[in-house]
Amino acid sequence: MSGATAWETFDTECLSSTTGYDYIGEASRTISRIPCQQWTDQSPHAHSYDDVTYFADYEWDSQIGMDDVASYCRNPAMSEYVDMQPWCYTTSEEVVKEFCDIPRCKRKQYYVVVVVIIIRGYASSNPADDASKISPTRKVSKYSKDPRLNTIAGINSVCICIS
Repeated sequence: MSGATAWETFDTECLSSTTGYDYIGEASRTISRIPCQQWTDQSPHAHSYDDVTYFADYEWDSQIGMDDVASYCRNPAMSEYVDMQPWCYTTSEEVVKEFCDIPRCKRKQYYVVVVVIIIRGYASSNPADDASKISPTRKVSKYSKDPRLNTIAGINSVCICIS
């Protein structure tokens, strides 16, 4: 994947955030299948979203222009406020703007469970040490990549990953 940009590896055809503020896909129809109006057009609906910096596309590529945003569904931000999901102005005289039907990205969820038993709050770096001879000056400071150093009184740390 050498030379791939974040843009090329990012899933652009689904919503990766709650509000879809970062959506940069090519959906250009509303929930009711009405085509979206070009963001550069002021007809049939006039609007103030005339600056490319309001759009997530600009965050990915500062060389992008308003023509590149085309008539794609977006959730532009002129202030801290954004809508619930991407939307667009429609080409219909009767419907000014409407949300777009864009699926949510499927996320892999990983759960990590670490089980560590520490006798009297201290551990030895040598698994063969008798627990009664553990030095109170050798505190457990961090997880080691060497599993032998993570053994405490014969119990290993455990990772359970579920996707």
